[in-house]
Amino acid sequence: APSDLLARGLSRLGELLAGLLQKACAPAWLSGLLMDGVYRTLAWVVAVMLPPMAIFFPLFTLLEDLGYLPRVAFNLDNFFRRAGAHGKQSLTMCMGFGCNACGVIGCRIIDSPRERLIAILTNNFVPCNGRFPTLIAVITMFFAAT
Repeated sequence: APSDLLARGLSRLGELLAGLLQKACAPAWLSGLLMDGVYRTLAWVVAVMLPPMAIFFPLFTLLEDLGYLPRVAFNLDNFFRRAGAHGKQSLTMCMGFGCNACGVIGCRIIDSPRERLIAILTNNFVPCNGRFPTLIAVITMFFAAT
């Protein structure tokens, strides 16, 4: 999988950086802070988040350039109106699958303050790429065969 390949590459780079810190006679606390605290955390986030986002956002941009997304918003407007929201929220919810922060920021396109607030609050329930591994782990714990 691309995430595994990226994780292995970043792990090798981490070993190189740890060796450089050791050669520079860096104190153990500094080495631990930089390698365990900063580098490994960032490497894990990049390895998990980059492959899905590298696929999702170009496809989302393609749909936007083709003019498909405004049609989706128009077609879903009646459905969202019944829930007290706006059809434009469908676009921000789609963006939320890639990154929830982008989906919430995208709520700026909604004109009504009330509907914008509804969109911001409900977009947080859309599982983004960062939440999928956690959701899969939790679902596995609860529904694993006994």
